[in-house]
Amino acid sequence: TSCGCGLNDVAISLSRIAGGEDAVPYSWSMIVSMRLGNPGQHACGGTILTERYILTAAHCVGRLGPDEQYSIHIMPLIRRVRRFFIHPAWNKSISTGPNDIAILELVTPLDVGLASRTTRTCLPKLNASIDISRYPSNYTRLM
Repeated sequence: TSCGCGLNDVAISLSRIAGGEDAVPYSWSMIVSMRLGNPGQHACGGTILTERYILTAAHCVGRLGPDEQYSIHIMPLIRRVRRFFIHPAWNKSISTGPNDIAILELVTPLDVGLASRTTRTCLPKLNASIDISRYPSNYTRLM
């Protein structure tokens, strides 16, 4: 199935955003805001993988207590998080770095599709015949 993304719909950066600009509402339909508390302030971002799963950083959820309430905001939608899965090799003591990745499972699925204001993140199709040595290694500065 197609994710509905064109070449101009995806931006990738390995560096942090500093001095950025506000995005046009609904222009990044695959991005979510992770909010803590009620009414909740933005704590971290994430991206929609499927109707029920969100990709974010492990350091965003790795220090949450078991009773802490958190939700995902995709304007104007709000979804509660059922549970999260942190990469087993993530090192909590250094917070960021390799394996700083987590997947959130939503209680109620999103309406993701061409008729919706939310979309999945475009993921490349896996092809075993592609030589992965042609791709840049981790931490390579991309221009």
